[in-house]
Formats: sequence, structure tokens, C-alpha cells
Amino acid sequence: MGGNGSYQREFHRIADSKRDFFSLDERIENHKILLPKKNVKHKMIPMNSNSATIYLCANVDKNGFLKITTIAYYHKHKISKTIDLEFDKDGDIISFRLGKGKYSHAHKWGKMPEGERGRKTHNNSNVFSVDVNKSLIKKIVEFNKSNKKWE
Repeated sequence: MGGNGSYQREFHRIADSKRDFFSLDERIENHKILLPKKNVKHKMIPMNSNSATIYLCANVDKNGFLKITTIAYYHKHKISKTIDLEFDKDGDIISFRLGKGKYSHAHKWGKMPEGERGRKTHNNSNVFSVDVNKSLIKKIVEFNKSNKKWE
């Protein structure tokens, strides 16, 4: 849950000082919920995972409630796919549709020319539909609607 090069082999972990995310105690389907140490307006996603194949990435909304906005998938410790979740004013998931506006969708991640993991933003050939009826997504909607406060 740290940036590139943050893993320390001698300790078999990432030093707390190099971690970019808090790991919440709560889990959904045994997946960790991560919150960036710095609350930023844009979505933050760990590029590497030393243990998990899926992280649930959250932010704190303007009212101080935790909201999961991204599901990040990892293959061989590197990010491989993300699902960006969008919600309507009632907190229900907005299904995939091509065109303008916000909707839930997925992206594949690959190796960039510089050697790091990444993806081109606003690349229409890298936008895929999402099955919003998956149990994990339904549980994320329930979590978001429960309005858990970040203290």
C-alpha cells in the first residue's frame, strides 16, 4: 500500500512512514478497505500490493462519510484492473453506458513506456462495462449508504 520502491525486504513489509493509505479494520467479503492518508479530491489507488489481490479504495465525502469509489485488482503484485464506481444522489450505483456523464466502468492497467504501471486517461478503447449485480458491488452500495463517519 505504498508507492513504487516502498517495500523493504529486510522487514518483509512496507514501513509505516512510507505507507500512502490507512487500512480500515472493517472488511467487505474479506477485502481491505483503504483510505488515502491525505484526503484528496481525486481518487487514489495503490499501484502495488504485497498481499492482496483486491483492494477497496475509499475517500471521505464532504460530510465526513466514508465512500468506497474504486475496486482495484492486482496480478503478481501489480495493479491490473480498476472498477470506478459512480453513484446517484440516493447512493445507488449508476450502470455502465457509453456517452457523456458519469457511470460505473472498468479500466485495464498495463506497463507504461517508462516502465511503471499506468493507463491513458480518457481512452475510450479502455472503458469496459461493469456487472453491477455482483455481490461485492451490492455490499459496497450498502456500506456507502450506512454513512460511516471517518474520525
